[in-house]
Amino acid sequence: MSKICPLCKDDNIDSAVKCNNCGETFSKNKYVWKIHCPVCGREYDVKDENSTIKVCDCCEDEIDKYKIKDEVPYKTLVKNVVSEEKIVSPVLIMTEKSGKVIKISGNCILGRRGDVESEFFDDEKRHVSERHCKIILENNEYFVESLPTTNHTKINNNILGKGIRKIIRDGNRLTIADKIFDISIQSESK
Repeated sequence: MSKICPLCKDDNIDSAVKCNNCGETFSKNKYVWKIHCPVCGREYDVKDENSTIKVCDCCEDEIDKYKIKDEVPYKTLVKNVVSEEKIVSPVLIMTEKSGKVIKISGNCILGRRGDVESEFFDDEKRHVSERHCKIILENNEYFVESLPTTNHTKINNNILGKGIRKIIRDGNRLTIADKIFDISIQSESK
């Protein structure tokens, strides 16, 4: 097994104490500074408590993008902890009102011809498109991106425009056409 640097994503030998590429020290408890976009909630890594970000690359509304510069950074524990034993990754659990549970660990396409549970989305009503939306795991956070479809993708009843990516948080509600899912995010060891 090897160690993947959380900073530069370079592959290192198991016994490495520092990353050969960037010099980052491997530790089980690493704190980083982050800042939230006040519009969409996306988290960004920043250098320190005095940092600001001028533009959120996730928001639709150009005017709201500039509100992020007023947000205050906060210190948090890194979610993807590098250790000799394992890498902890989040699992997205979608529970539909019928009781159907879909577990996602990584990137995928949801829809009638998607990568995950396509037979569940392929019913006679055909409200869900063949490729309805993308689920993206990036920096240990899940995002949903709406693909060109007839019926909408929503987060907490907010419609996502085509090609727009929004963060998915634990406790959110994800709507894919006529299917409504309650979201939970859990850690799973690999």
